[in-house]
Amino acid sequence: MEGRAKQIADSDVSAYASIFSALGDPVRMDIVRMIARKGELACTVLDDTLPISKSTISYHIKILYRSGLISVRHEGRFYFYKLRRENFARFLPNFVGRLRSADAAGGAEVAMSPRPRRPGIASGAARLRVKAARPSHVGAAGRS
Repeated sequence: MEGRAKQIADSDVSAYASIFSALGDPVRMDIVRMIARKGELACTVLDDTLPISKSTISYHIKILYRSGLISVRHEGRFYFYKLRRENFARFLPNFVGRLRSADAAGGAEVAMSPRPRRPGIASGAARLRVKAARPSHVGAAGRS
């Protein structure tokens, strides 16, 4: 039998539960993998890549942030995400390295092509053009 496994300190049990809960969702695993690949990731990359709404992306980022797995940097109108490598090193040694190894070896890939738009939902630029073209006299009652 190889060396004894380290016991988890009682004070770390809730941290492990939070981390495993955060990583238990495939979308959040994809986000972590994408950040690990790039080092730092802009919020716009997630919006352009993941086939989910901005509000759902925001929810997943909140879970990863609260679990201590990512840090968030705000610059102008944009947010940038980085892995908190010190927490990965403490709670999941070699995890980030394994993610990178799997990517390099052709492992699970995140679809990096632009996400398909849902029918009836215009892109951000198209929404702005529609809003700008709307007559100013059309009030809330005139909107559908």
